[in-house]
Amino acid sequence: MVDWGSHIDYRREQVPTRMLCPERGWFASLPASTQPNRLYVHSGTSHGATSNIASLLAKGYPQRTIFENVHDAGLSFGIYYQNIPSTMFYRNLRKLKYLNKFHLFGRFKQDARQGKLPNYVVLEPRYFDLPREPGNDDHPSHDVYQGQMFVKEVYETLRASPQWNETLFIITYDEHGGYYDHVPTPVISLADYRNPTALVSDFAVFDRWFASAPTSMLPNRLYIHTGTSAGATSNIPPFLGKGYPQRTIFENLDDARMSFGIYFQNLPPTLAYGNLWKLKYIRKFHLFDLDFKRHAN
Repeated sequence: MVDWGSHIDYRREQVPTRMLCPERGWFASLPASTQPNRLYVHSGTSHGATSNIASLLAKGYPQRTIFENVHDAGLSFGIYYQNIPSTMFYRNLRKLKYLNKFHLFGRFKQDARQGKLPNYVVLEPRYFDLPREPGNDDHPSHDVYQGQMFVKEVYETLRASPQWNETLFIITYDEHGGYYDHVPTPVISLADYRNPTALVSDFAVFDRWFASAPTSMLPNRLYIHTGTSAGATSNIPPFLGKGYPQRTIFENLDDARMSFGIYFQNLPPTLAYGNLWKLKYIRKFHLFDLDFKRHAN
């Protein structure tokens, strides 16, 4: 497996090694930045990460990875890197027993030539430009030529290896292209289903189901007024106790000197946003039965 950074669009004749890839669209694991998507690659989760937070990356993320699964199954794995191994952001891979699983890229070519590649191999490109060693991860603003040459070098190395006939070569990018679902979201009829959201307008078309985050109720509700769950992946009471910190559409309206109102019946879930606890917003909350009809009239 070769793991790159973000994908940029080029005509296929400009990037001939991509002719190896049966492209059907690029997708991100979550609508966030680089490292959270890279965390997904080998563990299936970002462990709540939604941005590149240096202190958390340095501490390491604790989730179980495919590497432990391979090891526990009695199989081998190896990580071949060029300048830094981003797989070290998984805390568990820093254990001493895994130290001999990390190798410089030159060792990959040697192991392939001798037919000694492990069962599961991860190749990490150069993520940074260094003197005489430009980045080759296809990440803007690196020269795409370098990424092309890296793909060719890996392919030719594997093809010349005695293990070639038993090798599955996967090229994957860690982000870009939108939010993935394993099937197209189903087309629905407003007449046949109870819809969670409907826009009533001459110009609105609502005919598909979407979830903002593939998790439980609260993270998806947080998306509604902010466009982010601020890292929430489940209904966690401690966070509810202090409120989520992200800026909301309500503050945008207030700053634009426009009015807003929140009419609730038993408990306003919008109070999950910590900023709405400010005293200046108290008068924005109203009981539905008492105020909504009166204000509408």
